Amino acid sequence: MMIFHPILVSSINHIDTWADIVHNASWWRRRWGVFTIPPSFPHVVCLFYRIPVVFFANGTLSIESDMVSFTASCPRSFGVKYRNLLNELHFQLSAGDIKSIERYRNPRPFRRIEYYNINWVRVQTRENLFSGDFLLCVGGKGPFMGKIRRSTDELYEALLKLRTLQ
Repeated sequence: MMIFHPILVSSINHIDTWADIVHNASWWRRRWGVFTIPPSFPHVVCLFYRIPVVFFANGTLSIESDMVSFTASCPRSFGVKYRNLLNELHFQLSAGDIKSIERYRNPRPFRRIEYYNINWVRVQTRENLFSGDFLLCVGGKGPFMGKIRRSTDELYEALLKLRTLQ
């Protein structure tokens, strides 16, 4: 069994909305964290900052023989409150439920800084979970993009291996 934590769950539509929020904000709104965020859109609150996040769920993903399981949890970080995440999300997929596994990179990263552009794993399923199309990556904190990339590559390889079992 392989366990990945923290796992971020998103979708292309969610990332597109995030990019619109961030890129349509003026420079001073970006600087001061005064974004115009739709009422139900996931974001963090830190002091007086409200910052949209690129994911809508956070949790633990496990891969066992021919099954993928995800259980959401509320991320904890000192002084930061997460709002509008799907903290009750739970799903299971068998190898046969997965139609395809591929890579996805946001074509509109924050401030066009490629270093912080996450390498997502795109999962397309036969199930109606998130309209059959969602994104996963292994999360992290701080300037550890190399570790996030390596861990997400391991997730990608593990899901590809599972996919070949069907």
